[in-house]
Amino acid sequence: MSVNRARARHPIAPVLLSCFLLCPLITPLAKALPLDIPAHHLEQQRWAVADGMPQTTGQTVIQSRSGAMWIGTQNGLSRFDGVEFENFMTEDHPGLRHGYINALLEDDSGRLWIGTERGLSIFVDGEFHSLDAEQGTGPVRDIVEANDQGVWLAADNGLYRATPDRLVQHPDIDSSLFSLLRDDDARLYIGGRGHLWRLADGELEHFPSEHSELELRDMAIRGDKLLLGSSDGLWALPLAEPERWPGELLLAREVERLLVDQAGSLWAASVSGLYRYAPDAEQPQPIVTTSISEAEWLRDLTQDHEGNLWIGTQARGLVRLTAGPFQRFGERDGLIDDIIWAMFEDPEGHVWAGTNEYGAYRMREDRFEQFASPEELPHAMTMGFLLDSQDRFWIATRGGVAWYDWPGLEPLPVPEELPTGGIFGITEDRDGRIWLATREGLYWWREGELQRIDESRGLSQQRTRDVLEDSQGRIWVATDTGVFRGDAEGVEPVAPESSLHEFSASALFELDGTVWAMLQGALARFPDDDYRLYPDGRGLRATVSSFMALDGDGHVWTTTHEGIQRIPLRQFDEVDRGERELFEATLFGRLGDPVPAQCNGGHGQAGLFQSVSNRFWCPSLEGALSLDLSRASTTPPAPLPRLRSLRSGGQIYPLDFKQQASVKLPPEARDLEVDFSGLQFRHPRGVNYRYRLQGFDQDWQEVGERRTAFYTNLPPGEYRFELHARNERGVESTQAAELELYLSPRIHETQWFQLLVGLTLLLLAYLAWSYSVRRLRQRRMVLERMVRKRTRQLNELNTQLQEASVTDPLTGLRNRRYLNQQLPHDIAQVERAYTRSSDFANRDITFLMVDLDHFKRINDQHGHRAGDRILEGFAEILASQVRESDYVIRWGGEEFLVVARHSEREQAAACADRIIRAVRKHRFELDEGELQCSCSIGVACYPALPEAPDALAWEEVLEIADAANYIAKEEGRDRWVQIIPRDAAREVDFMQRFRQTAPTAMAASGDLDIRRERSPQDE
Repeated sequence: MSVNRARARHPIAPVLLSCFLLCPLITPLAKALPLDIPAHHLEQQRWAVADGMPQTTGQTVIQSRSGAMWIGTQNGLSRFDGVEFENFMTEDHPGLRHGYINALLEDDSGRLWIGTERGLSIFVDGEFHSLDAEQGTGPVRDIVEANDQGVWLAADNGLYRATPDRLVQHPDIDSSLFSLLRDDDARLYIGGRGHLWRLADGELEHFPSEHSELELRDMAIRGDKLLLGSSDGLWALPLAEPERWPGELLLAREVERLLVDQAGSLWAASVSGLYRYAPDAEQPQPIVTTSISEAEWLRDLTQDHEGNLWIGTQARGLVRLTAGPFQRFGERDGLIDDIIWAMFEDPEGHVWAGTNEYGAYRMREDRFEQFASPEELPHAMTMGFLLDSQDRFWIATRGGVAWYDWPGLEPLPVPEELPTGGIFGITEDRDGRIWLATREGLYWWREGELQRIDESRGLSQQRTRDVLEDSQGRIWVATDTGVFRGDAEGVEPVAPESSLHEFSASALFELDGTVWAMLQGALARFPDDDYRLYPDGRGLRATVSSFMALDGDGHVWTTTHEGIQRIPLRQFDEVDRGERELFEATLFGRLGDPVPAQCNGGHGQAGLFQSVSNRFWCPSLEGALSLDLSRASTTPPAPLPRLRSLRSGGQIYPLDFKQQASVKLPPEARDLEVDFSGLQFRHPRGVNYRYRLQGFDQDWQEVGERRTAFYTNLPPGEYRFELHARNERGVESTQAAELELYLSPRIHETQWFQLLVGLTLLLLAYLAWSYSVRRLRQRRMVLERMVRKRTRQLNELNTQLQEASVTDPLTGLRNRRYLNQQLPHDIAQVERAYTRSSDFANRDITFLMVDLDHFKRINDQHGHRAGDRILEGFAEILASQVRESDYVIRWGGEEFLVVARHSEREQAAACADRIIRAVRKHRFELDEGELQCSCSIGVACYPALPEAPDALAWEEVLEIADAANYIAKEEGRDRWVQIIPRDAAREVDFMQRFRQTAPTAMAASGDLDIRRERSPQDE
């Protein structure tokens, strides 16, 4: 006989089964949590008061017919959609008898029956009301559905039968009760303190016990056993012999709640932890996770239609457990080090892991064991593994390799000639050579012979990251400057004339006869001596990828910095042929997912694909991550779109998570806010929505994760709000949630009123037109004259304002705004000149950063007014020393910028010299006499390299001029200094080095030249 519980906190009860039949939009009940996944590998999430619960105790938990979760606490009732708690408190809802909730049940008609510490309440159509017995029930502790339209209550004052409008006590039971159970034959089991009853066809059987103080907290049926959860433990006895209770003791723990899942496992929530009793187990096993400790006081258990296990705790809120596609192996699985670099599978099917600080680990029977400690290896950081054709097992580390025999795995002496540096990649070719990709270069070794593939053999890059022999016997090498290919005699770059050498390659793979390379920001494959590049974007995530594999279904799996992505292999061919613009990649383990999968990378063994078990492994900073591809490939059900509430005109209209509803709004309602949810508890924050308001919206509105729709100033009429929900995999609900709306018109919005107003307006319009025609003729001429006059005034003012916005008010020179407006045009002209001809004269721009020396001293000694007069005079000198095509910018304070357009870089020094000498000769007149000043000038020309005009941007050339000015001031002021970049400016990191290194040091290394004009005081 199977369990037949009508208590809604156990969703396998007939009330919920009938709910699923009556409500086809709810997904059928999922299977139980699998027994082969360790408890600490289950996906888990906890919610408490900080997340919105009204109180920290999850006293009772059920799932409603709509799919939302109801949680009864010790201080209020809450409805939860996976993201937000909607709380119902006694002060706001008088019909809720008490905030201490003991039991919940939703019947076939959608009524929510609530057992509280002070009696029974019912929630229906958004309202609470209470139901009283003649003498009072006392605390209601359990509720099950009766055969007809009613329920049974287990209360402190006895057994009660309740209908929506009546509550009657059973005459033969008036003692304190704790639990109820109804079996498949509609027999009702009643648990009290020291008593067990069975009610069938109106006949009541009583089974007293010598355990007079034993409280039967909960009951369940599994097979032919009646299971009793009590204050003294978990008991089992034959279902056919209830008189023998309490029976055999299975668990000596105080049990609060029992649940039998779809697989027949019995779950027990006790005051000291969670236990699972599998069908073939000899005794219950404790379930310990990061969210459930071995001593946790648990209150309730239920399983939702997705298969999630919900657990109400006494002191730490609500917990959800589910089996996801990921398993993370860490310290509890024997893997001490969190940081993993390499994964490997040996011929016996054992998984190996290379760690950061604790050496090499091997998995046996789902648990990792340390195989080689850091002291037994050349270096603790383990980067790769290899089993060669001579039955030698290699462990590659950052400090060389270690040898072991196979299969005995006894240590072997390592040849002294082998490299001792960091080894990123290791492989064996068909001729028995062991290839080593290291930090110091590429090597191959064969029985005492070590050869290095250096620059003389075609490999210009010293740092190599991976090495691969393809099915044709060719050797491929991944380096920081692209991919090389060759053999034991030497290699050459692949596609040397292409942009491939601009990418750093981290790993190499051969899938289905084609070699692939993982590049920094792209994937590359090499079909038929050609190559195809797939940069990040268009649905493909390739910014940081280090491992890839091909499964048996034709999908390519790759690691990325955002998660693990799956792409159909055929889509790469379709993109190549131009048949497809975007990749349809599926991403697993994104940030924000229950288990994020940010995998480590940097070499060829940064992952593992096990074809037999269909598992994809990747190393991470939080242990070894295993993805079950079969489970991951299972399409998750679509979220259930549900309507939560409607707000309009200051009123809230509860919609109670219905899929279909209708509301008629009063005439003053014109602004709407519709709150909605997509019920999916596996990943609720990954749900996306689209909606439309038929009668108003032309198209569907894609709103992402936003859960509220806003409409303002809607005209009166009939509308239909339609909502679809879509999970993180793109699976969308097939049936929309619909809200029928009718916005009543105001009096002035009715047709008869509008007709009357229209006729009146026509008459008034005719009279007004007759009058206005005469007036308009008189005013037209006057207005035309006024408009012409005002237009002239506005044009003059606009011209003045525009000029003022680009002029420095003190010196009358141009300011930085003028520079930002004008310089891009000048730069474009230079670029055109360099593009058209190499003989074009006067095509450079010279930047002179001019700084008035010791200006602060002038201000301090003579005052700011004198400083302003000197700045004005200095500006006049600069303006007099430049050509009409040049312009002078007040850069800031005593700094000025001269932009010499249409110039030759060879004349830059002459221009700076002319300004220096003019300032030296000038005497600035002040009230107390004349004052002689000097200036320092930094010079740089754009483009920085004539042979590579786009090597440096003009902003970077300005930065170089400013640095030259700084050198002039450091060397004594009253001089000019010019910095002339050399070929090193072509390098991507030139400006970074320029900012971090003194220009004089870069000049000494030949990266640039520095020209100077020596000051007279130096001479």
